[in-house]
Amino acid sequence: MRWNQQLEEYLRGLSQAGKGIVLCGDLNVAHKEIDIHSPETHQMSSGFTKEEREGFTSLLSSVDFVDVYRKEHPETTAYTFWSYRGRARENDRGWRLDYFLVQRMILDRVLSSWIEKEVKGSDHCPVGLLFKN
Repeated sequence: MRWNQQLEEYLRGLSQAGKGIVLCGDLNVAHKEIDIHSPETHQMSSGFTKEEREGFTSLLSSVDFVDVYRKEHPETTAYTFWSYRGRARENDRGWRLDYFLVQRMILDRVLSSWIEKEVKGSDHCPVGLLFKN
């Protein structure tokens, strides 16, 4: 949680300097119940605890970030990570841990975002963002 606070402080500094920010990567949090298979069984799982999800919400609001994929696909269940155990990927029992967060001030430059679930070779799959100049 301390790392999250330091990241927020750093990003707020960039934001105050007037820079439009895009944060992307494996953020290790399934933010909403729609972002994890069987949320009721994962309430105490690392990456889905109440504290972690509240920290993610705090990050979004403190820098005025938008989770682009969720904005474009509000009702779509889609995962970016699957455990190697229990045939999780085959059964699509995953987590959405990989994000593009875009600061609202530059959100109008986003054309689309997607998840490339069919790309294998890792326990994660790629996520994409198309951004106009």
